[in-house]
Amino acid sequence: ASAVCGESCAEISLQEANQHAWHSTLHAADDHVGRARGYGGGDLNSQGPRDWSRKEYGHGGYCIDTFKPFEVAASFLVDAKGDFAALEVNLTQIQHTKPCTLSVFIDDYTQHAAISQALKAGMTPVVSYWSSTNTLWLDGPGSDGKGPCVTETPQSCEETVRFSNFAVDTLSNPVIVVTTRTTTVTTVTMTTTPKKHKPVCPGYINVKGQGPVSLVPAGWTPEGLRINPVDVSKRREVMPHLNSRGYFSQTCTAGAYDNKQYAAWNLLGMTLKYTVDVSTASCGCNAAFYLTSMRQNDRPGKCLDHYCDVSSLCGVRCAEIDIMQANKHAWHSTLHTSRDSSGMGGGYGGTLHDFTEEQFGPGGVCVDTTEPFDVAVSFPLDEDGRLRSVEVQLSQEGHYCPLELPLGPYAGMEELSKALAAGMTPVVSYWSSEDMLWLDGAVEEQQYLFLDDVSGDNHSSKRPRKKLAGCKKDMPDACGEKVKLYNFTIEKISREHATLVQMQQSMAVDVSSRSEENAQQAKNLTRLRAPASVGVVQDPSQATKSGCAQAWQQCNGGPGWVGPVCCEDGCACHSMNDGFGHCKPLEGRIGCSKSSNEDFLVQRFEGDSKPRQALFGGRLPWMATLGASILTALSVCVLFVCAAVRVGHYYLAGLDEGFDQGRRQDAELSKRVLMVRNKHPRRSDSYEAMRNTAEGNQVMPTALDQTDAMPLASNLSVRLPGYI
Repeated sequence: ASAVCGESCAEISLQEANQHAWHSTLHAADDHVGRARGYGGGDLNSQGPRDWSRKEYGHGGYCIDTFKPFEVAASFLVDAKGDFAALEVNLTQIQHTKPCTLSVFIDDYTQHAAISQALKAGMTPVVSYWSSTNTLWLDGPGSDGKGPCVTETPQSCEETVRFSNFAVDTLSNPVIVVTTRTTTVTTVTMTTTPKKHKPVCPGYINVKGQGPVSLVPAGWTPEGLRINPVDVSKRREVMPHLNSRGYFSQTCTAGAYDNKQYAAWNLLGMTLKYTVDVSTASCGCNAAFYLTSMRQNDRPGKCLDHYCDVSSLCGVRCAEIDIMQANKHAWHSTLHTSRDSSGMGGGYGGTLHDFTEEQFGPGGVCVDTTEPFDVAVSFPLDEDGRLRSVEVQLSQEGHYCPLELPLGPYAGMEELSKALAAGMTPVVSYWSSEDMLWLDGAVEEQQYLFLDDVSGDNHSSKRPRKKLAGCKKDMPDACGEKVKLYNFTIEKISREHATLVQMQQSMAVDVSSRSEENAQQAKNLTRLRAPASVGVVQDPSQATKSGCAQAWQQCNGGPGWVGPVCCEDGCACHSMNDGFGHCKPLEGRIGCSKSSNEDFLVQRFEGDSKPRQALFGGRLPWMATLGASILTALSVCVLFVCAAVRVGHYYLAGLDEGFDQGRRQDAELSKRVLMVRNKHPRRSDSYEAMRNTAEGNQVMPTALDQTDAMPLASNLSVRLPGYI
């Protein structure tokens, strides 16, 4: 197309690349510029393609590391008439034990007819390798400054490059005619199943808070359904069969796809609930429920149904919110912008361990996956009405420890907020693979022993032991025929939930902005089994003066991450997955600096009182003063009443004591009188005799009588004042 040797003709540039850039371009004979996809290129006044980023492709790229060989698959797609319709190029490399693929899809070139004519006539493959000081069109920074190279250094080019393992295959898929590849194209897995079914709409379900919702299956062609169906039962149950995918839609037209018919749910400020049964999905199975921007995708893509996702499965990328990717041994929830294939996620299985095997799995104490369980995902808003986070909760009847997964803050939250505001389409799928350990692979967990389990005097046996939990090998042949999702409900987030989320997020921001309390509170969150994402703010402003992140802040991100990539001294960057990592204090510390290495149990979990005062709009000081005055007045009154009661008590107690003493002395007097009577019963000079003499004359007692009467007189002399 450039007429290098004086003649121009149609050209399909499958690869124009170096270690920093990749272009795939379609050119008609008279079109030197053509239509390019890939990454890199541009100057101050122009910009090359930006389908990927330098973190995905390049030196140490987390998907394609150009320091190592990688595989290329170029597919030529046709329309129903057999004419060329699109070019798809996939770059694949094994990263972290699982393949990672970068894709470009060119279906919007205005001169497809010229390319189709050239392909039908037959085209000659050409290989070349050259250098120049003027190749910024390929790898330059561009007007956005996001390209890889600023200047060219052709003298650093190696002597040779190598291409190997060429192969040309014909696929049975009617959409793909010929594929040139070096390995199996994984993206056609969903389109090669030989089963065919007459186009029939599965039916509809009633979604509480939304109304009737139709299901549209993927895979309709003029010959029938090329993949397994999605069943609908009882107007409330959705049952995807193994190797199937279905879309929630406003209406369904059997055998035809229209993106304007797809459901577009705006879930901002809402909670979506449903019940799921994955009891038949074992290791190697993936039951998924997620949201994508299919309603806004006008491009049919290679699947011809306007499907889009972050992995470009059908050739079109878009934002994706994975509410559920699960089987009975694993659960992942992940947020993706349209360019962030790794995303930010949480859950259990593979590299994620927010739960434990005892909490989630067959026989789990919180969620027993051999039985159905409930899912609630909320989309709370911040004070500006934008998406604050995504909150996932798993619960089960009869189990009283719901599992929480707060996803956020996330660098791509603004894009997801816009996608939700525009309306996202729910998608359900169920598939299997021998390479699913990224989802359900074994997780190393701490195993604590009870004292009864420890024998002998070996104290080392009392320490926590580590065990492997999860799947050690995927067995897709053991996957059940289908899984079930039912009882879908959409409702507004309750006021209590919104307040709780706001308090959690306020605490997270407070945690991330103070160095010492940040370490303490993040450690508390860890003790409470909160996910690592809590309290992490993906904002470069949170970096210290040195440019490095503080304890428990993010130090690693997916595409688009512009925050800190290092940690303060005393912390190390701990990667949770390819797109997320935070600064973890070294062993023996709870913060990066030594000053923060204190016992967090003696510090307040919630921090100072300033965030709580803000909840009252600044009115707390005078309200507190008024309350204190009232409490003081009440305290004085209570003290006065208590003093009066106490004095009265002492006074009455004294009277009671006097009367008690009098009663005792009366009893003693009566006793002595009785004794005297018994000793001298009939003496004429006794007290009674004197009282009873007719004359009334006194008879003086004898000396003996005076002696016997002395105790009596003594008692009388003591007792009389008591009566007075």
